[in-house]
Amino acid sequence: MLCWLLLALPAAARKPPVPLARTDTPAPSQPQEAPEDRLARARQSFLNNDFPATVQTLRGLVYPEVLLHSEEDVRAVHRMLALSYYLSRNEDAAEREFTILLALRPDFALDPVLDPPQAIAFLERLRARQRQRLDEIERRRREEAAAAAREESGGRARPRTGGCARPRTGCGSR
Repeated sequence: MLCWLLLALPAAARKPPVPLARTDTPAPSQPQEAPEDRLARARQSFLNNDFPATVQTLRGLVYPEVLLHSEEDVRAVHRMLALSYYLSRNEDAAEREFTILLALRPDFALDPVLDPPQAIAFLERLRARQRQRLDEIERRRREEAAAAAREESGGRARPRTGGCARPRTGCGSR
């Protein structure tokens, strides 16, 4: 499901944003940190307003490939990246991350209790600019859900023949 959503994004949104800080890969002698542990560490950096460390920790979880197992975690990563970029005044990168979030979940909204009003306004301006594309994503999502429901109920319904096995000749015609 995530594949077609990412393909629906404009090409600029699929490119990973430029990092705020240098991203070094761990030395080969160090054990690789589990994605869930990296996410927890990034959450702590985010809560401490250490946005360069947040970006550095999170980027590797979704670029070049997604290392997380739940869609909820993927959305959380893109949300923290978007806010980290926005709060670091990197609006181009913030826009790319918010665009990905809106593609994953067109009804995505920031929390007015937790998130800065300026970031909420930024997201709403972006949503208004992308309304047509978001409507198309939502239409496709509904079509897929309807097709899945039909599949579960035994496939397509057969055309009605008025109870007759031979619709063109009618019942009783030989």
